[in-house]
Amino acid sequence: MTKEEEETQKKFVTPYEPFLRIVRGDKPTADDWIRYLHCDEVRRMSDNALETERIYLMREIVELKQKKLTTHYYMVLLGLCEGEIKRRMELAEHGAPAYKGRGKTDFVSVADLKRYYTGEAFVNLFVNVTGFEVIFQGGKYKYRCPLHGEDKHPSGVLYEDDGRWWCYGCNKGGDIFSLLNMFPPYLNFTDALKQLTEWAYPYREVEAGKFKKKK
Repeated sequence: MTKEEEETQKKFVTPYEPFLRIVRGDKPTADDWIRYLHCDEVRRMSDNALETERIYLMREIVELKQKKLTTHYYMVLLGLCEGEIKRRMELAEHGAPAYKGRGKTDFVSVADLKRYYTGEAFVNLFVNVTGFEVIFQGGKYKYRCPLHGEDKHPSGVLYEDDGRWWCYGCNKGGDIFSLLNMFPPYLNFTDALKQLTEWAYPYREVEAGKFKKKK
């Protein structure tokens, strides 16, 4: 490989950039790992799902900025989505068809899921996803958050009526979709929608905007 080819390869970013950097003797960056974890799933999204993900990320970024919190993680993901949209537009100019991607059959609306994952259902979801210890104190569900070190006095609060969580120690939190994005299985919005629907399977949508338990 010539020196010119080596320089070109260094500038070329792929999903496997962390491993290429290691081979070259460089240290992978945090952004490299984020792209590695999410690039393949972004490539597999349908055109409509990709646009939905882009809008979701933009909304989350606006919310974080309002709270004066870091948006870096979501900005990297947004860059991935916008880069993929640009790539597909270039392919379309050469006659490439729209990409159907993963199916969205049996999906229910976001509003329906958020209404379902409130109260006890939300508390159970939070415990099962994070594994954090949750206690009822002062009329609120609180949790010890290990993300910012030893948390002797619970810094996290579950707002179960709204299906939201927030840690006042590390200033991290969000809704049910943020929960599945920030903790394993680290799902994007579209896949989180499908997963949350599957977990709520006994409660299927039988009327617009309502869940009904199967007998």
